[in-house]
Amino acid sequence: MFNPLKCAVVFLLLSFIILNCSNSKEKIRGEESKQPKKDIIGKWESLDKTLTLEFKADGKLISQLKKGGLNVDSKSETVFLDEKHLLGVWEHDLPTFEVHVYPEQMVLKRDNGDKIQFNRIQN
Repeated sequence: MFNPLKCAVVFLLLSFIILNCSNSKEKIRGEESKQPKKDIIGKWESLDKTLTLEFKADGKLISQLKKGGLNVDSKSETVFLDEKHLLGVWEHDLPTFEVHVYPEQMVLKRDNGDKIQFNRIQN
């Protein structure tokens, strides 16, 4: 059942995380992947540990948001618009991200310049 209050809270939390993650920076190591659609497969955690994205080989995407005692899990499909651009289906406003995948890190860049950095989680 649709709950407007829950949707508003999730949207505000995701917006807050996007803004905060854009300020978090860690030095990128390794060479950038020439096949991000393939090399994105795996589990990734944002530097502030509030957002986890797991890209499956079958195209499924599992996202988990942890903020202020609230955990929001969702499942969807990975939507690449082309080789280098991913639709942020885990967010309310469906932003487009430019994808940069490295051996153990990933950077998602929004059109407005905001970035989210992730570290690969070993399963």
